[in-house]
Amino acid sequence: MGRGHLSRLLLLGIALAVAAPAAAASTVPFRVAAHRMSAGAPAARPFAIPGTSAVSGHRIVLRVTPAVALPVLRANFRTQIVIGVFGPFGCKDGRVRVARVTQTARMLVMHLSLEPLAPGAMECQAIYETARVLVVSRAALHGTPTKATVAGP
Repeated sequence: MGRGHLSRLLLLGIALAVAAPAAAASTVPFRVAAHRMSAGAPAARPFAIPGTSAVSGHRIVLRVTPAVALPVLRANFRTQIVIGVFGPFGCKDGRVRVARVTQTARMLVMHLSLEPLAPGAMECQAIYETARVLVVSRAALHGTPTKATVAGP
């Protein structure tokens, strides 16, 4: 192999190494199955709990009201997982959206966005914890996730 071939091979290796992390995160389709006030005290930051079995799903059930717990209790964990997304959103909760869910290896990331307040609208300043339960098909995942986190507001 000549020097030109080695240079091209080296450049190709660098390009693949740079592109690999970006390609590793894949968007996962989801649906919001429940959304209400949480039964827990507000945490300092938003967080997520993955429920990949009835046992791990119970960690979500303990933090939510009975109405929010129903999708977790009715989940078919052979074909789907559930994710509890919790945050101290209080009165602005109606403007918080789960924009997308991505998976990198065994980590799920819930990307949240905050819609602007409508012009002329007012909003209370109370802070309390709210919860969302997301449902994801196992067929859309690359392996079973073991961790979940929240990015955004």
